Amino acid sequence: MLPGKRKSFTPTAEILMAMLKSIQVIVATKGEQKIRAVSALVHDNVKRIVRLAGYDISIYMTQTVEKSNH
Repeated sequence: MLPGKRKSFTPTAEILMAMLKSIQVIVATKGEQKIRAVSALVHDNVKRIVRLAGYDISIYMTQTVEKSNH
């Protein structure tokens, strides 16, 4: 499901980027440590886009990013 509740089997890069922009990262500082979390309101299709790119939603919570093997 795309923004505006539209369906597409061939979404454009612009639409995919708009969907990824909906991810809200929460950053809290505790002393010298930064703690990152992703809002629980990430749509399943957005998580799927991240997985199809070879990553996990946790890339938004870590400093170093490694591509997953899935």
